[in-house]
This record gives sequence, C-alpha cells and structure tokens, in this order.
Amino acid sequence: MDINTPPMTPKEIEAGKRTWLRKAWQEGINSGESAPLDMAALIAEARARRVSPKT
Repeated sequence: MDINTPPMTPKEIEAGKRTWLRKAWQEGINSGESAPLDMAALIAEARARRVSPKT
C-alpha cells in the first residue's frame, strides 16, 4: 500500500478475512485424510520442549 492508496474500509477488511479463511479451509481439505492425534504424545513433546534449553 502506498501513500496515495486510501485505507481499507471495514467491509473490505472483512472480505479479505473471508477470502483468506476460504483459502485456508480449502488447503486443509486438499491436504488429505486426517488421522486421530495422540494427545498424550503431543503433550509430552511440548513439555519436553518447554524444559529443554534451546540449541
């Protein structure tokens, strides 16, 4: 956006958000079949990352 471009209206901003959401939704659908998550493993990994020093 350059200095001569008027600011976006709230309707334009909402339209942009909807466009982004539709694209993200479609990318998720196109990514393939979903599978159940192993929440215990995810939590354990997150806890391990939280306590380990960054390398």
